[in-house]
Order: sequence, then C-alpha cells, then structure tokens
Amino acid sequence: TEVRLRARSVSRGIAIGKIVCLFGNDRQYYRISLTENDVPAEIRRLRAAVRLSARQLKKLSDADRSKHSPAGHEIFETHRMILSDASLISKIENAITEKLINAEWAVKLVTDEYVAKFKQIDDEHFRERFIDLEDVAQRITNALGGGQRQKLRLEKDAIIAAKELRPSTMVELYEGEPIGLITEHGGWTSHTFILAREVGIPAVTGLKKLLRRLNTGDRVIIDGFSGLVILHPTGETLAAYKAEVRETKTFPITGP
Repeated sequence: TEVRLRARSVSRGIAIGKIVCLFGNDRQYYRISLTENDVPAEIRRLRAAVRLSARQLKKLSDADRSKHSPAGHEIFETHRMILSDASLISKIENAITEKLINAEWAVKLVTDEYVAKFKQIDDEHFRERFIDLEDVAQRITNALGGGQRQKLRLEKDAIIAAKELRPSTMVELYEGEPIGLITEHGGWTSHTFILAREVGIPAVTGLKKLLRRLNTGDRVIIDGFSGLVILHPTGETLAAYKAEVRETKTFPITGP
C-alpha cells in the first residue's frame, strides 16, 4: 500500500529508487552482501577488531583502577567479560558465514537478538545490561573501522536512509552514486546537505523514527520540492513522478 510521509526539504529534486538503511552512531555502516570467498577475510577482520577492543578495554580498566574509580573499573571489566564471551563472538562469526554479510551487520543482528532477550527480563538490574552490550557492540564496529577500510558499495538508484548522516560518510557514499537522502535529523546548513545540494542529490529530513518505518529494499520516491516521501508508490504515482523528473531534471537545484 502506498504510504505518504511528510518531511522537510533540504535539497531540491526528485529521486526514485530503493532504500538503503544506514545504521551506527560513532561509525556508520550498512549491510553488504559477501561471496563465500570473502568470508575468511571478514572473519579475520572481526577477530582483529575484537582483539583491538579487548586491548582498549584493558587500558581503560587499568587507568580507572589507578585513579581509584571502582565504578569505572567495574564497568570496563563488565565490558571485557561480555567481549570475552565465546558464544557471542561465535554467533557473530556464524552470522557472517551463514548469511554472507559483513562483520558490522553481523554484530548488529546478534546484538539486536541479545538486547531483545535482555529487555524481557523482569529483574531491572539485569534488564538494563543491554546498555553494556550495545556499548561493546559499538566498540567492535568502531574497531572494525580501524582495520582495512572497505569500499562502500551501493546498488544502482540507492536512496540512503539514516537517523543522521555525517559529512564524512556522505563523501564516502558519493563514490557509490546514491540518488537521494532521507534523514531524521539535520538542517539546511548541515554540511551533509550542503554537499548534497552541491552535487544535486535530492534530500529530505525530519522524518521521525525512519529506521522503524523504512526497510532496505523498499521502493521509494523523494520529492525534494515539497518534502514528501512516498513509500511503496503505485504504478500511477511512479508514472507521474517519472514524467515530472523529465520536466525538471535540467533545472538547477539551488536555494532553500
């Protein structure tokens, strides 16, 4: 069923394509499909990231101990215990192998599964442990970025959806030639959208909880003139917007 969502235009133009949901806070990432030949290298990359994360946590733990901060030391030791859980790392490796996905996405899938279980626990103390798990998962994904940098690969006509898109990520993604951007946060003066306007990529922002409403692979239209996001457009809507693209494509995209 066609769904129309109201957002705020930050770069004019019209884009018709498929959603690629981008996740992550300190380091942003998305799902990358691997071949079976890619798996051994991806497993090695994950293990290297886990070792780096462990070294970071030990350094932080030792520092807090020397500063007589029992709470800080205990937190980092808890994170080290989570990281040393063989079953957690094994599940992430299995996800990479079985689903043929990049390490970042495997970490997310496994972490989401654990977090869902934690949130069902009646005991509040144990229930809140999911925050520690998310913290460790974020540390691993950050460490994955410290290894060999993966080239960001996008399929044709990709429209990026993210809670917030950093300018550096925008620069990286531009090599994959995305045709549109949808974010929850950001404004006209954001460097990300300044870049989008410079290269002529339609963009809208202000769409609340968008990562719960949009899924990778969803067909979508961005109307950067009115700020409209049309999810699962009908054939009639597609035809109307394709005609409008032909009429407006030659006009410059400038001004708020």
